[in-house]
Amino acid sequence: MGRGPDLTRRISLALVVGAAAAFAVIVARAPARFMGVDDAYYLGIGANILAGRGPVTAFGYFPSQHSVLWPVVITAPQAWLGADPSTWAHALVIVSGAAVIVLGGWFAWRCMRLAAPVAAACLLGFPFMIDLATGLGLDLPAAAFTLLYLALGVSAVRRGSTAWGIAAGATFAVAFLVKEIALPFAPVPLFAGLVRDVPLTSLIRVAAATMLTAMAGTSWWFVLYAQQLGTVYRLGAPGWTLVPIAVVAIAVGVVGLAAGRFSNAYVHRQVTRRARLLLGWVGALLWALCLTVFFARTPTGLGTTFLDPSQVVQNLSTWVPDLGLVLAVGLVGGTIAIASRIRPRRWGTGQGGGSLPEKDGLFDPPDAHAVDDLLITTLCGLPLILLVVSVGEGPRHYIAQIALLVALGACGWLELAVRVALGRNRAALVAAALLLVAAALIAMPFLAETGSRRLIIRMGELAVAAGVLTLLVWRGRLARRLGLSFGPALAAIVLSAATAGGGVLALYVVPRSPSVLDATRAQAVHTIDAWVRANVPQGSTVAFGAQLAFETALPLQGTFRTVAIPEDPGIHVDPSAPLGVRHGTDRGATDWISLRASPTDVTSLSGYRAESVLARIRELGVTTWIVTERTETSNSMSIVEALRHAAGAAIVTHWEWPFGAARLEATVFRIAPDALAFTDRVYVSRDALERITVGLEQAPGPGRAAAASLLARAAVIPDDDAAAAILDRLRRLAGR
Repeated sequence: MGRGPDLTRRISLALVVGAAAAFAVIVARAPARFMGVDDAYYLGIGANILAGRGPVTAFGYFPSQHSVLWPVVITAPQAWLGADPSTWAHALVIVSGAAVIVLGGWFAWRCMRLAAPVAAACLLGFPFMIDLATGLGLDLPAAAFTLLYLALGVSAVRRGSTAWGIAAGATFAVAFLVKEIALPFAPVPLFAGLVRDVPLTSLIRVAAATMLTAMAGTSWWFVLYAQQLGTVYRLGAPGWTLVPIAVVAIAVGVVGLAAGRFSNAYVHRQVTRRARLLLGWVGALLWALCLTVFFARTPTGLGTTFLDPSQVVQNLSTWVPDLGLVLAVGLVGGTIAIASRIRPRRWGTGQGGGSLPEKDGLFDPPDAHAVDDLLITTLCGLPLILLVVSVGEGPRHYIAQIALLVALGACGWLELAVRVALGRNRAALVAAALLLVAAALIAMPFLAETGSRRLIIRMGELAVAAGVLTLLVWRGRLARRLGLSFGPALAAIVLSAATAGGGVLALYVVPRSPSVLDATRAQAVHTIDAWVRANVPQGSTVAFGAQLAFETALPLQGTFRTVAIPEDPGIHVDPSAPLGVRHGTDRGATDWISLRASPTDVTSLSGYRAESVLARIRELGVTTWIVTERTETSNSMSIVEALRHAAGAAIVTHWEWPFGAARLEATVFRIAPDALAFTDRVYVSRDALERITVGLEQAPGPGRAAAASLLARAAVIPDDDAAAAILDRLRRLAGR
């Protein structure tokens, strides 16, 4: 192996590490952000556990979304050392983001070493990952542990090592307990081993060790969840079924561990190579299909339809600008990688037949099955993406899938570059041009949203610098001094420029000054906290509305009884319902007092019913209700207006702050639980009224009566010309 290829490989490795380090430094220097709702949620759980109040949120209920591991980890330094939990959590998130870059580069490295810096550079400049890293959330740690599990799991089956399998199982347990996004990837090492033709008895033994270790690591959470809520976590089966499930799983694991006693040669004769290959790919496909069906049947709390077309369009239009760069690299490059896997490169003399010049070890894959591994992981991770899109959530839930797609795509693009540069094939040039156009079209929304004169100038400077270096290498002087041939030197220049480009993009995307909105939210929380401590007796029950609820309750929990009176989600338009809306299967409710459009799901609404609000307030003994909301928007929380006009509720104090184009307002109501009574008005946001009207217009026959009933009771917020136009449509529908 010549000095050139070896040096280029070392440069590639250094660039991956450099990209991760640059990510950590750039994000660490960004201004601190005020905690978000999820951050406050997890900080409250951890503080309650370590203070001896049990595994409960700031509002006193058991956290059913994810395990309590992450909340305990981020709050432990505060409980034990008095350290700031936000600073500690932010540091963990930054390290996790850097780990995602390194692991994404590692997966690309296994396909083609020169692809690693390309994948790392793409992830370094990924705006959404940078945004996540400036916060305190668990999404990047979950993605990092998921990718680490896949790396250890595939290595374990490749080596046939039980010890590595145990390490993979322990890593999976941590990943699952942080956030269960690792679940779709659980059988990936098994499927990868089948495709790799790993000896079956060895494969089964390693898979069993991984499974038993993962079960041992997660068992405490399943038991705790079943004790608290009476069901099996994420499965929904009765809690008692956890016992037979565990017995069967342990028995399967023990049998698998004993598989090493059987003869590999005998098993190999019984199961042919073709059968194992088919089993691996078909198994991955069936697993993905089963997960998709399971997710489609899983209640989301919003009552949404799986992959509703309008929801999919809304989700894509919202997030594609942020994902443009990674999709251009991943989707188009992944297609190239698949085509190259079907039709591998042929090395030869380059004399006819379409073969390429003799390889020198620089462009060949270190692992012949690395692309297979990435294809299997991508297939298994797809159902979770479909679920996330269906419920209107963002890419934070599938960062691991994005990193794997980028790794696959980087390999595809490098493979195309090798074929074009070394194959001297006109068809390859035409294909490359078409693929570049496709990638540019996919990245266009991202470039349009992110591009600026300053960014374009910086990227241009990088291109000029790379061109000058290339010219020097081509003339031979620089290459001779370094002992490099033209090919390796050019590869090093291009990869260095790509990594630098990712760094420039990251510097451009990362915030340079504190967020004005964050400052306003922090001021609101501190103002409300000070007022409650000064005006409400300790131990009193204080209720909060939806916005800033967890953030405001966090510093008050333990001193006051903090509770939530949340909106009912999953309200849908139903022309046969008295007011044109139903909650779940309940079409008969007529006591709606507040409705607004769901901010994430374009098919549903959220709101309050008088009966449920009164029942909760009287059950909890609420005497103070603090509602914080964004006003001067088309989708404000209308419960404030319902309380303003209710008997037994009086405004004690009110604050408001500028909040971008809107305002942030906080209103404190003094509540007399036994005297509280709402009027028959339905206070509805303009966006909610638009959704209801559109739904009723699609069924004008049965919707006529609902339109008339709603017209008689609706009060629109804001009551402007746009609202009047919607009411006119509703009047026409009602025949008035």
